[in-house]
Amino acid sequence: ALALSYHHEIAIGFTPSVCTSTRLFHQPTVSTNKLFNRKQAKNVYRQGPLKIADAISIGTVSNFYQSFPYLAAFCTCSVKASAADAVAQMRERKKYGTDVFQKPRNGAFIIYGGFYTGMTQEYIYNHVMPLLFGDGTVRSVVLKVCFDMLVILPFLCLPVAYIVKGVVLQQGGVLGGLQRYKTDIMERGLLQRSWSLWAPVQCLTFSVVPSHFRIPFIAVVSFFWLIILSRISNNSDVVEETTKGDVCILTPDGLSCE
Repeated sequence: ALALSYHHEIAIGFTPSVCTSTRLFHQPTVSTNKLFNRKQAKNVYRQGPLKIADAISIGTVSNFYQSFPYLAAFCTCSVKASAADAVAQMRERKKYGTDVFQKPRNGAFIIYGGFYTGMTQEYIYNHVMPLLFGDGTVRSVVLKVCFDMLVILPFLCLPVAYIVKGVVLQQGGVLGGLQRYKTDIMERGLLQRSWSLWAPVQCLTFSVVPSHFRIPFIAVVSFFWLIILSRISNNSDVVEETTKGDVCILTPDGLSCE
């Protein structure tokens, strides 16, 4: 009878040697994280509960960026753009002795970050460029980087940033934004700074970074780039009067001089 009972337990999927608490802890690990197969889940389980939580978290984030690429890109890049401009404004307030946080300017970078650096670049980099240049070869990487540096960056990426700021801050609208863009190219080396950063970064983006993580990777790098860009573009609003040493800052409400 005992032998029949033992074989019956094995037949229905239970073993006397496995305790109930272990089964309850082990089974959800395999079933809740669908990104891992059974062998991977067993290996993770042996490393302890913290490793299991880390694996599930990484899998969930990866699944989110794969399942909702445009939503993930918008959320990531809009928050990043707002934070980068906030850091730039904080440094400028310390330098020029002002206490005003320019909300319209920050909003302009949120719009630019969410819709362009997020959703638009998701479409360009992960849908358009693979169709034009292919994927997975050295030639395709070189072509993508050249196209990005010589076409996308100077004729789409940077002009959009300056136009958005010009419209939102009422600084001459579209024409005013484009004039500032031209000034920063001619007098402040904007394109040279852009190429020196983004050419090597995009080589990594199109060669080793998985496609669904390209936008987050670019967002991390561009966090620091947007601080630079925000300060370069805002230099067009700062006028120094060398005779008196005064500094005048163009705000959305007018010209404020210290």
